[in-house]
Amino acid sequence: MYSYNRLKSGDNYHRDQPSDDMMINGEYLSELLNGYRQLHVSGRFLIDQDVDITTIPMRAGGWFNYATDKVRTVEIKYQMQADTSEELRDTYAEFNRIIKQGQQDGLLEIRFKDELDWEYRGVFSSSDAPPEQALSFTGSFTLIMPDPYKYGGLQKSSGYITMANADKVLPSKIVVTTQQTPTFSILNGDLEIPFVGSYASGGTVTLEFGDDEIKIDYNGRNILSELRWKNDLEVFYLKRGDTVTGDKCTI
Repeated sequence: MYSYNRLKSGDNYHRDQPSDDMMINGEYLSELLNGYRQLHVSGRFLIDQDVDITTIPMRAGGWFNYATDKVRTVEIKYQMQADTSEELRDTYAEFNRIIKQGQQDGLLEIRFKDELDWEYRGVFSSSDAPPEQALSFTGSFTLIMPDPYKYGGLQKSSGYITMANADKVLPSKIVVTTQQTPTFSILNGDLEIPFVGSYASGGTVTLEFGDDEIKIDYNGRNILSELRWKNDLEVFYLKRGDTVTGDKCTI
């Protein structure tokens, strides 16, 4: 935790801002709410799992079936101070507006000061605050992340895949420069994305992997129909140490 000075109502005052201070939709909550100070965060580290085990009669233990990561739950503990009851009510009215103002998908964009390059997507779930009998108190609130993972900025590669925080991912985009050829393929080990058509030297093929669909165009023209087969397209995972190459094209 470190200290800083900030102006409030024309006066210079001093307080501590935690090194893990939380941002919501691009702004620090501590800078949006008068009298609010974050104390600590929990829930950012290990992700709980649902583990399915089948009990086997007459045998010790059980048979492991599968394990899936649960939703992530993050709890924020904070301190609130106000000079008057009216100021406290106004602050909480603004607190309610901010904490429920999601993006287009209804989720909040959440970042923490000590890992600004990483983004969580969550929704306000519940709060715990003492009775409204004081102007200085501590409370907490809980955010639920339906997708338990945090996401960093996109990485680029001309072939060799490096990943520090994941075992495998689907690419978000692959860009290919074609040769003059009727066929070309994108390769990653045993996986292949092959095309048959008519391609000029220096042409650009772009594959975009969206949540609901995959778009493929050649110099702006849709060429999804020119795939020789689509079996590998949706399982074209990139793993740490893989090398993506092109046959009759450049990645």
